[in-house]
Amino acid sequence: MKLVIVFMLAIIPVYCRTNSSGCNALDDAIAKTINSSVSMEEYHETVQKYTFLPYIRRTMEKFKECFAKQSNETQHNVFVMEFAIYNSDKCSGY
Repeated sequence: MKLVIVFMLAIIPVYCRTNSSGCNALDDAIAKTINSSVSMEEYHETVQKYTFLPYIRRTMEKFKECFAKQSNETQHNVFVMEFAIYNSDKCSGY
């Protein structure tokens, strides 16, 4: 599962670069994925336009559940990593 997390987070700069209008939506989706206090219903409202296929929806649910089981420290570290990625030379300016 850690490998899946790494791949999903590694795509952030690529998504940011290829879809400049999507970064705010991506930030919101990541924040709600990581935040264990966000209900699954609220999460579905956030990601519904990206999860139109059943298998994508199930995968996103599992991804959300994975983060819900993590410690607060791990969740915070993901936010730190996201911040570092967005402020890297590779992503800034897109």
